[in-house]
Amino acid sequence: MFLIDKASKKASEIGATSFKEHGLKERSDLQEWIAGNPSLLREELLIIQKEFSQFEGTNERLDLLALDKDGVLVVIENKLDYSGKDVVWQALKYASYFAACEENKIVELFSRHRKIDFSTAQQEIMDFLERETGEPLSLIPDQRIILVAGEFPIEVTSVVLWLIDRGLQIKCIKVTPFTVGDHFIVDSEQIIPLPEKSAEAYRVKVNATKRQAENRMKDYTKRFTDCDEFYATIAVPHIQEVFSRLFHFSEENRLSISWGRVGFSLNIPLENNTKLSLLEGYGGNAKKPYELTVKNSFLRKINNSDAIFTYYENEIKKLSFFKMTSSSNYVWNLEGSTLEQMESFFPLLHEVIKKVREEPPCPAP
Repeated sequence: MFLIDKASKKASEIGATSFKEHGLKERSDLQEWIAGNPSLLREELLIIQKEFSQFEGTNERLDLLALDKDGVLVVIENKLDYSGKDVVWQALKYASYFAACEENKIVELFSRHRKIDFSTAQQEIMDFLERETGEPLSLIPDQRIILVAGEFPIEVTSVVLWLIDRGLQIKCIKVTPFTVGDHFIVDSEQIIPLPEKSAEAYRVKVNATKRQAENRMKDYTKRFTDCDEFYATIAVPHIQEVFSRLFHFSEENRLSISWGRVGFSLNIPLENNTKLSLLEGYGGNAKKPYELTVKNSFLRKINNSDAIFTYYENEIKKLSFFKMTSSSNYVWNLEGSTLEQMESFFPLLHEVIKKVREEPPCPAP
């Protein structure tokens, strides 16, 4: 996030802060913001209950319970700057407690939350769901989960992706606080699963441009110009999603993309308009399609490059999905990849980017 001075044409980066630094609390602050404006979670929700603690046989307390526009119950678990490693288990327990919750009970919970009578509560839910007068309420006997935190460790994201692959409806919302002068600003971003704009929309475009994709496969002289053209060569939705997550990571970490005829390189921009290739990716029109490659020439242009490269190489070796080729490059064939593997790769990339940016480039010869 940047603050723009229109007069001087300068952009100043606004550094993120933390909730605890400002003495903010999960229940009295973050929870109240969401309860007052659920669109902070990037969708339309109707809050049914807050601080619910009436589970039979346990004194556990759920942060927020909501309904989405389809009439599905949504369990919302909030954390501040760090989600902790047990947040998924905690939310799954709450979701299971509502598995047998009847429709009338949901209306009753909402009436108590809003301090209104049962029939008024039922009508407000009908209005939210855009049901016509006389239609049955027809709430869906299912549960979704929304996890909210400033940061999610790999132990959480890996489990979330595994659950999504097995059909559970769960998403992670990252909330980041900023201060601009006297104003306190919170940015919310859906990081898992990637929102439709980042993933599903590309699949629609691929179907809509099938002829363009076929033409692209025949044209090996034209360079890609953007992600859309690259996606048009990929016929496997799963691999589209893997690349989509990589491009999303690239945007978050201010990397640059250099497009080629069959793929791209992901670069770390340095001073004086120089850049270093972090890795390379190949689409469906490459001789060896759907691969990510880390070349052994990486980082040879900066001081102490051997130390950084050695770190990168040693950590890649620990990731079993990268294999060394005869040219000593490390290659990941995405045909058998999983989203969990991609998420486990990101912390390494993040650490390498950090090391490179802390190391000044060598002067040009």
